[in-house]
Amino acid sequence: MPSNVEIKARLSNRERAIQAAEKLSGSKGVTLEQEDTFFVVPNGRLKLRVQPGRPGQLISYSRDDIAGPKLSKFSVAEIEDPVALKTVLAEALGILGKRKTRL
Repeated sequence: MPSNVEIKARLSNRERAIQAAEKLSGSKGVTLEQEDTFFVVPNGRLKLRVQPGRPGQLISYSRDDIAGPKLSKFSVAEIEDPVALKTVLAEALGILGKRKTRL
């Protein structure tokens, strides 16, 4: 199972952070929009991610609810029809929450 370390941080100067990222990457970057729908599950976490122009992703993951860096273990499946899957999962499991993000 793949894993990553999740770190959440606040930026004191967003523009300076963008400039540093552009300098390090050598490009202007892109804006990503995504909508995550979280479902009620007995173990771990389950979300359906929808991004314009890309296949949906069903992501199962687990991580501790602690402050600071957290190890997250996850599995991802690409989904061709995320709207239909969202309806099925909502009926079967219930929706825990939703989050729209623009990065």
